Amino acid sequence: MKCQVEERPQSASIPNGIAWTNEEIRILVEEWKRGIGFKKIGKLIGRSRKSVAVKASRIGLTTGLDSDEVRNGNARKNGKLRNCLSCSALFYSTGFGNRLCNKCKNSSAWDSGGDCTEID
Repeated sequence: MKCQVEERPQSASIPNGIAWTNEEIRILVEEWKRGIGFKKIGKLIGRSRKSVAVKASRIGLTTGLDSDEVRNGNARKNGKLRNCLSCSALFYSTGFGNRLCNKCKNSSAWDSGGDCTEID
């Protein structure tokens, strides 16, 4: 079953020139939560397994998860796709207090307690 995905914008700043759409990210998260592998998700949205795995890592699907949560599946069931409060990027939030994406949490501004709205 192939999903209908809107035409993707091309950009020189994006590797291979193809940016991810919000719809593709939502499909990635929904299918990941159902336990579908990256290869099958890639076929569904027309992307490579590696591209899907990298995007999953960047939005937090595969990073920062407690090993017990991963083993019993709670990380997949209880998380939610949210917009970062700092940069507005979509990311996978694993809990009630998780409102910043990994990029913003790993920034020097966040570490120093400064303003995180200036993150590139």
